[in-house]
Amino acid sequence: NDGLVIASHIDRESYSIIGHLGFIPEDLEIDGLEISPHTTPAQVNINIPKTEKYPLITSSDAHFLEDIGKATTSFLLAQPSFDEIKMAFSQRNGRKIVMEA
Repeated sequence: NDGLVIASHIDRESYSIIGHLGFIPEDLEIDGLEISPHTTPAQVNINIPKTEKYPLITSSDAHFLEDIGKATTSFLLAQPSFDEIKMAFSQRNGRKIVMEA
């Protein structure tokens, strides 16, 4: 595994797995879910079944230069590296994703 699979903006109707399928298949091997800045992890867990078992991140999903960085996710890491981020997604060795509820 040399990458991370993250389903994008699952809380939006357009261009999301939920918008196309209406659910997240049980056997789909994904590392996490990305939500738009227009919702919260708590709202997603209430409105979209079975999302609570996945790590959540948020990002600006910017399509315009001025929107870059309007939403971010923080990680607790030992150093800024891809391997550390992968550990954060699986909550290994004290690494984790830090999201506001």
